[in-house]
Amino acid sequence: MKKFQSMAELKEFFQIEEYPQDFRETAVNAMKKVESYNKHAKSGYSPSYLIIADTETEAALIEKEYVLSGCTPESDVCTTTVDGKCWRERVFVFGDAGDGVIYYERVPLLREKRAES
Repeated sequence: MKKFQSMAELKEFFQIEEYPQDFRETAVNAMKKVESYNKHAKSGYSPSYLIIADTETEAALIEKEYVLSGCTPESDVCTTTVDGKCWRERVFVFGDAGDGVIYYERVPLLREKRAES
């Protein structure tokens, strides 16, 4: 699981790890919202995060850590990147202050699941 609170953290990560350019751009735009909340949040409020899960194991850890199975996302969108990979973006807001997570989960396509079997 990859968890970020600032644009600097995300950009440093993208310098090391290979992700499609269109996914990077989407994540950077989402990070602007997370970083803006974190800069303006009053003391005592929980920070927000941008989270990326590349595997089912990472996704299970995130679901458990944030108890997402009992939450309804504010938005839930799947997009396919130029390289043909599917990413699910969900936005969860946990409190009235606006804290929460923007969560990207890599979703294997049906043909990928068959190839793994």
